[in-house]
Amino acid sequence: MMDGNVGQQYSTGWFGDNAGGENFMQFSDMYVTTKGFLPFAPEADFWVGKHGAPKIEIQMLDWKTQRTDAAAGVGLENWKVGPGKIDIALVREDVDDYDRSLQNKQQINTNTIDLRYKDIPLWDKATLMVSGRYVSANESASGKR
Repeated sequence: MMDGNVGQQYSTGWFGDNAGGENFMQFSDMYVTTKGFLPFAPEADFWVGKHGAPKIEIQMLDWKTQRTDAAAGVGLENWKVGPGKIDIALVREDVDDYDRSLQNKQQINTNTIDLRYKDIPLWDKATLMVSGRYVSANESASGKR
């Protein structure tokens, strides 16, 4: 029997030993998407659910230059603006925060906005992508003093 953790608690897609008390299998992406939903951006893909932006890497050198974990939220991809396209996402992700001894942990939820301006033409067969990401942790009950 396959058991899938479709909750929005963690971003990782782990098929493993269930050491953290989670299910044996988690889905890294589970979302719905539609095109033409927003009148101001009919060519853009609008998505809702647990989704991560595409990971960027240089295969030959195995460099991971851009990694965005999957998290619950909403986003817009491939929105044509000027010469390039915009990807924007607003997501919420829970992370485990360990103390220095790695014995105690608390769960912190974060809100993230991820913005990418991509496919900016430079010259023949060359494009540029500029990206930015802002993450803010929500205050916990113990953090409010």
